[in-house]
Amino acid sequence: MIAGQESAVAFFMLTTRALEGRYVLNLAKIGEYDIA
Repeated sequence: MIAGQESAVAFFMLTTRALEGRYVLNLAKIGEYDIA
């Protein structure tokens, strides 16, 4: 792989994990509201 491609893939993976984290946090918030 070219170094540029590696950094692009790493950046994509990081942003994907960040989006997943936000999604999980949003689900947790919704769950809290449902329980309350």
